[in-house]
Amino acid sequence: MNSSFLLPHRFKQIGWILLSIGILAGLYWLLIDSEPTWSNSKVFVIYEDQPIGKDLWFTFQENTILDEVASVLLIVGGWLVAFSRETVEDEFIARIRLDCLAWAIHINYLVLLITIAFIYGMTFFYVMVFNMFTPLLFFIIRFRWLIWKHSNKIEA
Repeated sequence: MNSSFLLPHRFKQIGWILLSIGILAGLYWLLIDSEPTWSNSKVFVIYEDQPIGKDLWFTFQENTILDEVASVLLIVGGWLVAFSRETVEDEFIARIRLDCLAWAIHINYLVLLITIAFIYGMTFFYVMVFNMFTPLLFFIIRFRWLIWKHSNKIEA
């Protein structure tokens, strides 16, 4: 089975490393409940709206980058894990991959609809932030679970 949209298998291990570091960094950022000063850096800003005064366009400003780094690691790592070939990439794996992708999107939008209907305030904002990562995470969890279940069925 030749799927041109899949990355080579060697990227999967790199993806797991980046995804793990991203999850740990994200949990650290979430649990410390403050902006860590050690991650402050001058960053380039394309646009930032200001409550009072002029909006910022194309400038530099000091910012804590831990959340951005965690997000990039989660997205890139999750993408590498989800879209790297398996050691054996056949029609069965392709079918599982497609089913899991559809399943992840269905579950993601179900969570999104429930959130829109029943969650408000800053909690809504946090769920929307997590919603950036959930399609990849739902896909990876479901796909790995089905592959594990199938491989254990063959060995038994």
